[in-house]
Amino acid sequence: MSKRGKILIMDDEEIILDVSRKMLSHLEYDVTCTKDGASAVKQYEESMHAGHPFNLVIMDLTVPHGIGAREAMQSLKTIDPSIMAIVTSGKPNEDIMINYQKYGFIGAIAKPFSFEELNIMLEKILQNRQ
Repeated sequence: MSKRGKILIMDDEEIILDVSRKMLSHLEYDVTCTKDGASAVKQYEESMHAGHPFNLVIMDLTVPHGIGAREAMQSLKTIDPSIMAIVTSGKPNEDIMINYQKYGFIGAIAKPFSFEELNIMLEKILQNRQ
C-alpha cells in the first residue's frame, strides 16, 4: 500500500487522536499524533531536519494547559514559511475558524468532523498543492 502523504495531527483528546489516526490511515496517509503545540513544533522540526517533512499539519485550536494551534502556528511558520496546516475546533464561530487564512492556515474544519468531510478537505488541499 503506497502512502499518499505524511500528516501530523495535534489534539489534546486521546479519542480524537485515535479516531483521526484511523481515518487518515484508512485514507492511506502516514500519520503522526501529538497532544500539544509544543510537541507538534518539535515533531515537525525533527521531521523536516531528517529530510522527511510532513505534507500537512492538523491542529486543535484549544489545548487546556498547553499550546494550541494559534501559538504553535507562529512557531511553525518560523521553521517553515510554506507550511500547510488546518485548524480544528468544536467552536466553529471563533474568528480563527472563520478567517483561518489571516492566521496562516490553509483550511479550517469544525469538530466533530466526518470521514467524508476530512477526505474532501484533504483532497482539495493536497491535490491543489501537487
